[in-house]
Amino acid sequence: MITIALFFLSCSQKEEPTYGGKAFSYYPAGLLSPETSGVGRKGDNYVYAPGIRFPLEHAPAYLNSQVYGVGGLHGPRGSLCDQRNYHYPWRDNYCEKRSKYNMPLCAMGKGHQGVDIRPATCEKNRHFAVAVEDGIITYIGAYTVKLRGASGRTY
Repeated sequence: MITIALFFLSCSQKEEPTYGGKAFSYYPAGLLSPETSGVGRKGDNYVYAPGIRFPLEHAPAYLNSQVYGVGGLHGPRGSLCDQRNYHYPWRDNYCEKRSKYNMPLCAMGKGHQGVDIRPATCEKNRHFAVAVEDGIITYIGAYTVKLRGASGRTY
């Protein structure tokens, strides 16, 4: 599994799922699930990191919580590789309750500072993360990789 911290890109402000095509769909930014997972940034469609490359080498990819999703620490029982984690619509989890770090953009003052991204399948050593821009990797953790981009931005 691959997790990369990045800012969620712009989405519709509607409260119902918005469909961007036949197969691809997503929920609006800030609509976290379950509701007990925190308070998202509803209506925030600002693109905080314009011009970045999507951080997975190949599509499809699935955005949803790896903590509150199936098999996660606070999610329904099951495996992180459960097929319910590998489907559309994409689900925002920016500002989700899980972080001990201050995050002034989150309503609670703390929260998840990125979004969880799953590759096409749970198969190990098959899917590759790529840098969102040229730069230097400054940290490699168990679940996070930090990149200092040539732009000066840290991901």
